[in-house]
Amino acid sequence: MTLKASVIVNTHNRPGYLEGCLRRLVRQSVAHCDYEIVVVDNSSAQFREANRRAVDAIAGENRDLTFRYAFDDVMGGLTHSRNLAVMLARTNVIVQVDDDSLPCPDYVATAVSALSSADVVLVKGRLVAKYEGGDPDPDLIESLKKPVQGGYLIPDFTVIDLGSERVEISPEIAYASNCAFKKDFYLGAGGFGPDGFPAPFLHWNGSGEYHYARAAPKLGHVIWYEPGMSADHIIPAARLKSAFYFARSFYYGIGGSFDLIAQGNQPFSPASIRAILRRARTAAGHVRKARFFEARREIERIRGFVSHQLVCLRRREMREYCRRKEWLSFDFSAVRPVGRSPARSQW
Repeated sequence: MTLKASVIVNTHNRPGYLEGCLRRLVRQSVAHCDYEIVVVDNSSAQFREANRRAVDAIAGENRDLTFRYAFDDVMGGLTHSRNLAVMLARTNVIVQVDDDSLPCPDYVATAVSALSSADVVLVKGRLVAKYEGGDPDPDLIESLKKPVQGGYLIPDFTVIDLGSERVEISPEIAYASNCAFKKDFYLGAGGFGPDGFPAPFLHWNGSGEYHYARAAPKLGHVIWYEPGMSADHIIPAARLKSAFYFARSFYYGIGGSFDLIAQGNQPFSPASIRAILRRARTAAGHVRKARFFEARREIERIRGFVSHQLVCLRRREMREYCRRKEWLSFDFSAVRPVGRSPARSQW
């Protein structure tokens, strides 16, 4: 029987999360013969054996479901691993699940149905926060929420809930954490942009899923939010501490600088200076209102932006890197630390 979908799971140093995710994926409402699961592991050596044991054990319990495992030893952040997983997939319907997600039983079925429309090339599912350390401060969570299209986002957690109806969304909020897309579209758009690089490789981060998502409307396609493609997203306790949000803001600053360089601007161009000044005014406004946490986040965003601009000013190859049109053929084995990267986790 012909496979209908390829479910890809990227994992890094989280065997417990990976096992929980895979156990949800083997209990889907579609028949096992209709989909495959591809796991790409770029964990460090100490987690590799545990990840492989988890995959082999679950595959052994579900022999009528095709499992494939690949180890990715290239320092390519999420980018190399996501693109490798897509290349390994045997179908045109790619259903993406992160290892820290717990997909609902209709996750795969909803993705397959949504992508059966000719004009739909990318769908984004509901992603609901599941707090590992117990209920967080409700005031903090409210401050992190951004209202959009009758629902909300929490960008720091890539959480999205736009309600119970299917709606068309913009590429900016088509987070890759739980999405599905057509492989031929993805490859034609140049694949997953640079993202997921930890310290000391932070300055190699960039466009991530936005690289391919923004191609959809340009090609006359649509992106849907699909509430039936729902998953819980595990939020560890470490992500509820100030250090995490400051690290995220630094990372957002790098992404903002990357976008300007990608558009053809030179480092510290008028556009860059305007961006810095806008952030500085926002930070000052927070200080005037005694919102010091928010002010610090803006300052960290400026720091990330400026540090990336400096790296691009000094290194022509970094400017050329930002301006690439596709990421499937980039040699990530050549990536080396550049600039100063704070030793903090933004993930």
